[in-house]
Amino acid sequence: MNIIRNFTTGRFKPFPLFLLVAFTSSSICAQGDLLVFPKRIVFDGSLQKVKTLHISNIGTDTTTYRISHIEMEMVSDGRLVELDTLEASHNLASKFLRVFPRRVTLSPGESQVVKIQMVNGNSLEKGEYRSHLYFRPVLEPQNPDRDQTGEPVTDQIKIKLNYVYGISIANIIRIGKPEIKVSIDSLELKNLQKDRFTLTMAFRRSGNVSSYGSIVMEYIPLKGSPVLLNTIKGFAIYTPGNLRYATFDINIPEDIHLGQGHIRVTYLEDGSKRIYAQQTLNL
Repeated sequence: MNIIRNFTTGRFKPFPLFLLVAFTSSSICAQGDLLVFPKRIVFDGSLQKVKTLHISNIGTDTTTYRISHIEMEMVSDGRLVELDTLEASHNLASKFLRVFPRRVTLSPGESQVVKIQMVNGNSLEKGEYRSHLYFRPVLEPQNPDRDQTGEPVTDQIKIKLNYVYGISIANIIRIGKPEIKVSIDSLELKNLQKDRFTLTMAFRRSGNVSSYGSIVMEYIPLKGSPVLLNTIKGFAIYTPGNLRYATFDINIPEDIHLGQGHIRVTYLEDGSKRIYAQQTLNL
């Protein structure tokens, strides 16, 4: 499998290259000057035909965005990588989705509704299909004989670094009854200090759909109420992957001293109270 671009599930970081490069994220809905809501689109069943999302230019410049689908796979450390080789295990949603419009120009503060339409959904077999909708700003052509100040370019060699940011959101089609099981194992506490520590764990998924939700980490003392330590939202394990490792840095509240008791980690489904998985670690 060849990887031609590398994506993260966190916030973008500028990465200068001599040629145009776009980095994107599936875990946040805002990056650079573009705001996208919602941050994922899910078609449950073939009867749903159209979904809408809103994009907004929160910057100070008029910008044109190109909208397209890309194919990505989640690896075990949670990164999303774009694929240049597709396999039978990759059920692609892009074959059954149409996007309108595919190119948008937004002035500062301007918003636009984008529609995603499912087509030929009746021909889909049971299972989950996924692609990622990718928003990429289009660079305006520049005069090669003039620099940004309008002065003529000399014979000196100049290198200009362009920062171009993209953002992607998951587009998912689910056909048939969803079946999923998730477990948490290898839960370990590391680097324990007075005010912080690190939790490492592994999530194992089985079934015909992806998981998506929040991770809640709590300290459960021998006496008293549970203490919230951290909440991670938008945590996904995408098919066909079935394993994801995770590491979280935890700040200990000032009035809490970890003693006897245990750490409880709960993985909750987004939009419901369903518990995907739960695990505890005795202190």
